[in-house]
Amino acid sequence: MPVSTIPADSPQAPRRLGLVASALILVFAVIALPTLGFASETLTGDDIAIDVGERIADDLYVAARTFEFAGAATGDVSVAASTATIDGTIDGTVMVAAGTADIDGDIGGSLRILGGSVRITGSVEGDVLLVGGRLELTGSGTIGGSLMMLGGDATVNGTVEGDVRGWVGDLTVGGTVQGEVDVRTSAFNIHNTARITGPVTYSSRTEANIHDNAEVPAGVTRNSLDPWGSGDHVFGRASGSLLRTLWGLVAGALLIAVAPRLANALGSNAKRFLPALPFGLAALILTPIVAILLMTTIIGIPAGLIVVFLYLLALYLTQVFAGMAIGRFILPNGWNDGSRGFHLLAMTIGVILLGALRFIPLPYVHGLVTLVVTIWGMGAVAMLVVSLGRRDRPALAT
Repeated sequence: MPVSTIPADSPQAPRRLGLVASALILVFAVIALPTLGFASETLTGDDIAIDVGERIADDLYVAARTFEFAGAATGDVSVAASTATIDGTIDGTVMVAAGTADIDGDIGGSLRILGGSVRITGSVEGDVLLVGGRLELTGSGTIGGSLMMLGGDATVNGTVEGDVRGWVGDLTVGGTVQGEVDVRTSAFNIHNTARITGPVTYSSRTEANIHDNAEVPAGVTRNSLDPWGSGDHVFGRASGSLLRTLWGLVAGALLIAVAPRLANALGSNAKRFLPALPFGLAALILTPIVAILLMTTIIGIPAGLIVVFLYLLALYLTQVFAGMAIGRFILPNGWNDGSRGFHLLAMTIGVILLGALRFIPLPYVHGLVTLVVTIWGMGAVAMLVVSLGRRDRPALAT
């Protein structure tokens, strides 16, 4: 077959040159970083088991369909699996991206949950970070540090020696929290068996369901969802709905100014609403797993870290991508001249409308809008990534 060539002045040439340069940088990083001398052990396969009596002296990276750990590890353990069971002792930090995971043993460091359903019946001496998915801390489970949440749902029936903080969909507390609770949530339940030593502060559009027999001696405070933020510190004020919309507008304007072709491609993909949804759902589920799979070998650590960074950046910008599509739906097609001005106007209209939807005073509306926008925007990104792998992909230029 004849080999196609692209003229140097073609709009595709700079993009391909940029991709080549990025690939070369990544390859160089993959070659250079192993010289740091990290000690680790990597296990990949269908079914992997570490039996009682086995000891792992180095960091452990696992990618498998099922993983069972009943031994001991002195370093960190990273797991990407469909089903994982940890029934041994791990001195370091554990990172889990699994469909279902049972933590029945003892973790000396922290636990980081990147999606899936995780059940803790053992002990975690450090903090637990929940980034999506679902966490269940059973009555026998203990967290020596704090429980920090950046999405997902959580049920706390065991003991948390630190605080419970963050953003969470549904939160249920039926156990003991020795610190304070400070959360933003869609639904908050405090059962009759709950014992919370510190003050409880929550922000929600719905009233918390607090049983009369629950022990909360420091009291419960519900913060109104102030559009300009709440609290006396700058981070609390900056997290208000109006200012968050403003940050989205600023980020979108920077994207359009710096990379108008990229913005145009993402806006065009997002305008295909229904096809974008399955792409977005798949990207949300699979990307963290892919990142851990890349990090199962030392030479893949740089690529895995890059994937994690781009994933978090895309999550933040999903409202921008969805906003550009909404603006395009509203503005006449004849106005789309491919200029930065049109992209900026469409993005501004869309992001402001999305921000307005979050002010509707109905239960679960804010959470539903956020969920749809996140899946929608990630779908636009996933469709772009897929298109870059096609030989006949269209140029990003309008």
